[in-house]
Amino acid sequence: MFHKPGFLASMSALFVALAVPGGAGAQWRTIYQEDFSSDPGWVTDQPANYGWDSSLEAYRATVLNAGQWPSRYAYSGVDYRGESFRLEFDTMAVSLGWSAGYAFGLFNSDLSIFNNERPSARGVFVHPGRADQGRAFELHVIGQNGIAMYDQIWNLISEGTWYRCVIEYDATTDTVTCVLRERETGNQVGRTLVVSGFGGLPDDLDYLGFARDPVGSCCPSCSGYSCSASATGYVDNVTLAVGLSRGAVRVSRVNVVDCRASVRVHLESLQPTRGFSFGFTYPEWVARLVDILPGGAFDEIGAPDLWEKNTAATSCESGVSAGSLGCVISLRGSRELPPGRHEVAVLVFERQVSDRDKRCESGRIEFRDACVGDPPVSVVIVTPEGDVVPETEGGDLVPGNSCFLRGDADSNGRITIGDAVKIIYYLFREESVLCEDALDADDSGEITQTDALVVVGYLFRAGWPPPAQPYPELGGDPTPDGLSCESCE
Repeated sequence: MFHKPGFLASMSALFVALAVPGGAGAQWRTIYQEDFSSDPGWVTDQPANYGWDSSLEAYRATVLNAGQWPSRYAYSGVDYRGESFRLEFDTMAVSLGWSAGYAFGLFNSDLSIFNNERPSARGVFVHPGRADQGRAFELHVIGQNGIAMYDQIWNLISEGTWYRCVIEYDATTDTVTCVLRERETGNQVGRTLVVSGFGGLPDDLDYLGFARDPVGSCCPSCSGYSCSASATGYVDNVTLAVGLSRGAVRVSRVNVVDCRASVRVHLESLQPTRGFSFGFTYPEWVARLVDILPGGAFDEIGAPDLWEKNTAATSCESGVSAGSLGCVISLRGSRELPPGRHEVAVLVFERQVSDRDKRCESGRIEFRDACVGDPPVSVVIVTPEGDVVPETEGGDLVPGNSCFLRGDADSNGRITIGDAVKIIYYLFREESVLCEDALDADDSGEITQTDALVVVGYLFRAGWPPPAQPYPELGGDPTPDGLSCESCE
């Protein structure tokens, strides 16, 4: 089988035991990998200057010094959480005009390499370029402290030569290193670049790729800067891996609840997992918990023997409810989850519409020793070496826009005589409502007195048909019309 140069080296990062910064013998978990054998579909604002090169099977960036802000980026989204990481890739500078270069690495949503223009810009990236002293290869870090820091080597890279670059971030020592090697020979180019003391990295460097260079429009009066200069370079065989925690339980950062939402719970462990438990809280004004299902990790090893879930709305404090889960994978000790990161559970939420004042407010899912049971359910991972109290990372639960309960005119989450009254007062007293579609009980596309009669008949006359779909479930309107619901956007 033919493999592109550097492909096998990049594959070696795919979840193998390595000496991760901050934890000898720990493991890497690959969160992004691309060999560019096909178009990766990266997001770019300048497809003429950024794009996949089918002949080289690599990704090209051409950076022009002249131009207007904002511009010049190409990226893939990644899920980075501020942990130690290892970013490996091949790069080749084809042409480096004087005072020009290209930047590749991890960035936040500013997608900028200059935080003097964008103070909120953060990132870790390398920058091959050319200046008065010659060709430079630079490692840049803009960390939590907002100070742009860098290290560089001079006149050691050549245009038209492929290099293998490895950037490592050690979250425990607040240090980023970069090693550059010739791809063909494996020989290191110059010394190891080191940047430290930047206050750690933020957890929102979710953009992997090329960022803006330079700042804004061309500056002909700027010292050491040529408006006509440009740089072209390529990247290939990109792998981003993060340090696997000794133990962690996480959910996605943002989880939108339209009618329902499936929030996936991931567990990380350096040891085999024999069981686990966790309690969690969630905002009851956004959604109610309807189920906790086994995650995809059990598709291969089989369903757990013990799956003890609590989905009852147990109130912890004002507006906050709790749920819990306990799992024993095998009651005979015959199955375990291997070390690594696994989707172990899916929290199923259904949209709540009962609180008008808070209907568009987000809330947080948080893992904690829940206010369920006596003693409360603990957050713990069971391994051969005993119980591990994991790191936890919750996420936002965000209200969506597409849900309503047909007939629920006052949007309190249930149908009562009050809904018939609300329809009448809407028609004749012009009272405001959250969702006109909910008042259209017969789904005629219009709100009339008949809709009030539908509600009354359903409540008080045996055999009377219920409101139209999506009742009795929350849902969208199956027959589009001119009626609408208030948006949270």
